[in-house]
Amino acid sequence: MIHPIVSEVHHELQRIVRTDSPSLQRIVDYFLQQRGMGIRPLLVFLCGEIVSAPKQNLLDLAAATELLHMASLVHDDIVDQTAIRRNQPSVHHRFGEGAAVLLGDYFFGKLLKVISSYPPVLAEFSETIESLVAGEFMQIDQQGNSLLSQADYLQRIYAKTARFISSCCKIGCLLVDVPPAAQSLAEYGYNLGMAYQIIDDLQDVIGDPNLIGKPVLQDLSRGIYTLPYLHSLHQTPSEPANRSTVLISPEAILYTKKTAASYISKSIDALTAFKPSETKTQLIHFALQQQQKLDNLQEESCYAPTLH
Repeated sequence: MIHPIVSEVHHELQRIVRTDSPSLQRIVDYFLQQRGMGIRPLLVFLCGEIVSAPKQNLLDLAAATELLHMASLVHDDIVDQTAIRRNQPSVHHRFGEGAAVLLGDYFFGKLLKVISSYPPVLAEFSETIESLVAGEFMQIDQQGNSLLSQADYLQRIYAKTARFISSCCKIGCLLVDVPPAAQSLAEYGYNLGMAYQIIDDLQDVIGDPNLIGKPVLQDLSRGIYTLPYLHSLHQTPSEPANRSTVLISPEAILYTKKTAASYISKSIDALTAFKPSETKTQLIHFALQQQQKLDNLQEESCYAPTLH
C-alpha cells in the first residue's frame, strides 16, 4: 500500500516536471507511470516530521530527493544496460540512450530549481550526488573481481545506496538546526540503507522476478558480485578458477540475511533518542517491513554465473 504522503509527493512531482515540449512530456509521463514505493520521499517527510520541520518545506525536499533518485535511475540504467525497470522497458530501451540522458539531465535541472530555495541543504545534495557517482565508479572498478572483500562490497553499497538514504533521513533537520537529532536520524538512515541494499542484492539471487519487477541474477551475470556470492566464493576457495558457475549455498544466504538483520536492528536502536510518537512508530514499522521482506526469502541454494 502506498503511503498518502508518497501520493502527495507524486502529484507535486507531476506539477514540477510538466513541460511545454510534447516529446519530452511523453517520456516524462512514461517514466512517472513506473511508480516505485517512494521510500526516499517518505523518509524525508517522516524524519522531518519527528523534528517538527514545516510540512511545505518537507514536501519540497521530498520531491527534490525523488527527482535525484529518478535522474540517477535513468542514468544508471544506461550505464548498467538495464533493459527492464519496474516490469517494463527502461527509458533508454524504449526511447533511446540520447533521450534517456536528456531526461536525467532534465530531472537534475528541476532538482536544482527546487533546492535553490533552501540554501542549508545545497551542500548535502551535492555530497550525495558525489557519493552516487563514486559508488558507480567503485562498481566499475570492482566488476568481475572475485577476490573482492566484504569490506569493499560494503563500501560500495554505502556509496551507492546508504549514503543517499541517510541523507534523506537527516535533511529535514537542516531546516530547523537540531544537530543531535540529525546525527541519530542519519544513523537510522545509514543502517536502513545498508540493510535495504543487501536485501535487494539477495533478491537478485533468490527473489521472485514478478515481485521485484526485474529478472534475477542480473548483477551476477555482469560480474557485479554481492554478499551472498562473495561469501560462497570465500567459503569454497579450492574450486577451479575457471568455473562457469558458483553454488550459492543456504549457508551463504543465511549469512547474508543475518548481516542485513543486524543493520535493521541498529536502525531501530538509533531512534531511542526520540520520545514515543506516531511518527517514531512509523519509522520503526518501516524498518520492520524490511525485516519482513528478509524473512520471506527462502534459504535455498542456487547456481550463479561467473564472469570470464
